[in-house]
Amino acid sequence: MRAITNNLSNISTNAQGKEVTTVYVDKITSSNLDELLSQINQCQNLRLEGRLTDFLPKLLALPQLQTLDLSGNSIEAAGAAALAGALLRAEQLHALNLSGNSIGDEGTQALA
Repeated sequence: MRAITNNLSNISTNAQGKEVTTVYVDKITSSNLDELLSQINQCQNLRLEGRLTDFLPKLLALPQLQTLDLSGNSIEAAGAAALAGALLRAEQLHALNLSGNSIGDEGTQALA
């Protein structure tokens, strides 16, 4: 198992044996975003922890990204609407986990 030592992300193996990179969104700044993106450029399975930010579109643009786990991130309707816009450009994404959030009907409609 590899580990990124800058406290922005962590790489681990999930129950299915897939390598998952967890990014701690609240720790990303404009000054360290490029460094983080270069380190996780080939990431296929991404888990974001923390509130959604302006950096989400850049994270979703990772060329190899196939799965995105946003479970338990307190996403509500407004966050779902922001996510919907970013997802339009994430054509490589095959799976999205939004369980444990409070998206509601309005957020669900934004994502549909």
